[in-house]
Amino acid sequence: MKRLLRFSLLFSISLVISGMLSGCEDRPHSNIVEAEKLAMSYMEDKYNKTFILNSCYETNFSFDKESVYIQARMKLSDSDKEYFVNIKPLFTDKDKDGFSDSYTVTSDTYMSDIIEPMIKEDMDDVLKEAGFDSFVSYVENITQNCIGSNQSGLSRDFPLMTNDEFDLKKVMHDYDLTFFYQIYIPISEYDNQIKNRIIESYTSLSLFSADLVFFHVYTYSDEDFVKIKEHVINNDFNANEFEILNEISFDLS
Repeated sequence: MKRLLRFSLLFSISLVISGMLSGCEDRPHSNIVEAEKLAMSYMEDKYNKTFILNSCYETNFSFDKESVYIQARMKLSDSDKEYFVNIKPLFTDKDKDGFSDSYTVTSDTYMSDIIEPMIKEDMDDVLKEAGFDSFVSYVENITQNCIGSNQSGLSRDFPLMTNDEFDLKKVMHDYDLTFFYQIYIPISEYDNQIKNRIIESYTSLSLFSADLVFFHVYTYSDEDFVKIKEHVINNDFNANEFEILNEISFDLS
């Protein structure tokens, strides 16, 4: 009886796996060359800059074809920093050549880079108004709730805007941004109420929903903090070189 049950279970599992694999094989293949062309034209048309393609490949995080994306890695012609463009195959094959006929860009990470200093400026202003006189901050992992968990950056519909046009409260409300805000402070700036002070400062302005921004606060000795500020100015700061005296992480909920 046990042997029969074991056989039935293995047979059921094999049918499920077989169905998954066959579903994956049934879809048209991705034409990487076409995806590369799309990524290049999208980036240059939207940002009016010259980009260089580093690589382009298909990613698949499950057997479901809806999880299939193509990721193009690009950089500006005058920079080594790499940006991602996420492309979705639409899996139509009208000419029956075995390849998807059309593709659409879903998001890119260059836009995150553009608005990062704008977000940082507004976030820093709130900290200053809350009485923080000495700190260093970074904004990282800027994305949107509508972006899939296996992607990054901001959606293709996110508009270009200047610093004068940028309004953090409106952008957070209209586009459901989410990001990490990292704060580095000297021990002389620290007290047991620092988390409450930060939460109160941001919630009083109703800038964004409680769970959209994740805060990290790192405390260092006053001596190390002076060195950290110098490294930040020289753009060669490495947090691993300094001892963290205290660390807290939280959102506003």
